[in-house]
Amino acid sequence: MSLIQTIDADIKTAMIAGEKIAVDTLKSVKNALLYASVAGGSRGEEASDEQVVTALSKEAKKRSEAIELYQRVNAADKAAKEKAELAIIEKYLPAKLTEEELIAYIDEAINSIGALSPQDMGKVIAHVKQSASSGQIDGAMLASLVKQKLLTQ
Repeated sequence: MSLIQTIDADIKTAMIAGEKIAVDTLKSVKNALLYASVAGGSRGEEASDEQVVTALSKEAKKRSEAIELYQRVNAADKAAKEKAELAIIEKYLPAKLTEEELIAYIDEAINSIGALSPQDMGKVIAHVKQSASSGQIDGAMLASLVKQKLLTQ
């Protein structure tokens, strides 16, 4: 079963169970996928798992940013709602790489490319993103670790 089929089945299950937050969250993910497929000119085709993971990652990032903003302005109820939505979305995302696993990818990329300076940061990041599975990389952590590695060489 594809990831989109799993999400469709989970929407039906959540509707039957009366889980409003799950239904609303999964429907918003489906809308994001539809929007992406229309923008990409592939409306009507079923999204691949990779496309679904990309959409899920974007939706998760939106929720994370909203949580930070709501916490800054002391809107705990809204932050809690965003956290619940984020938890639902994260069920469908692959596990993020740990810092140690990411460092191993970075070291391999630096050695492969022969990166020596911070000017090579973009090349290293691109190489790591090609090497690791989609959705497994925390972009901010990757950028920070690559910068740190290249500055200490």
